[in-house]
Amino acid sequence: MSMVTYIGLNFPVEINDDYTEEDVNITYVFSESEDRQIVKNQHFTTLFVYELETKGDYIWDMHNDKKILSPHNYEKSKRTFLEVCDFLKKVLPKGDYYIFAGTGKGRRIVRKN
Repeated sequence: MSMVTYIGLNFPVEINDDYTEEDVNITYVFSESEDRQIVKNQHFTTLFVYELETKGDYIWDMHNDKKILSPHNYEKSKRTFLEVCDFLKKVLPKGDYYIFAGTGKGRRIVRKN
């Protein structure tokens, strides 16, 4: 079983199928079109749904239990989340928003630029 972080955007983004040294990539590694459509219908209001690949620790490990039980790993996940935010600042048009939904604990984060 794979854990996937999805991101919803209102604009198309180039899919990166090749390996890169970038900290954050938009990909389709684990899901088929039908899988993304199901996720979109259940969790998103955006026009497009993508997989979000990060080189750091899992974003969904950034929760209160991890903060108490494993502060070091919580901080690593927090750094990954901030790398994703920096990435999105570059691609997100002014006034638009994004939605994260991880398949881990069903967490959902909405941020507006």
